[in-house]
Amino acid sequence: KSLSYFDSSGELHTVSVSDLTSNKKNIILAVPDMYTPSCSLKHLLDFIEKVAELKAKGFHTIACVSVNDSP
Repeated sequence: KSLSYFDSSGELHTVSVSDLTSNKKNIILAVPDMYTPSCSLKHLLDFIEKVAELKAKGFHTIACVSVNDSP
């Protein structure tokens, strides 16, 4: 399986889940819809606020998976 994402310059990248997680500590979380206030504000902000702390604890990647039905 693979995950696709846009980087900060808008370029689309695809990475296999095994390459992403191999021999690394990672967090992959999922939200039901990226653009609902409860998902965007509650779940993601908690992780965003703790990125430095999580990186200091050895986490390599923190990824969020969501459904996006916009064109």
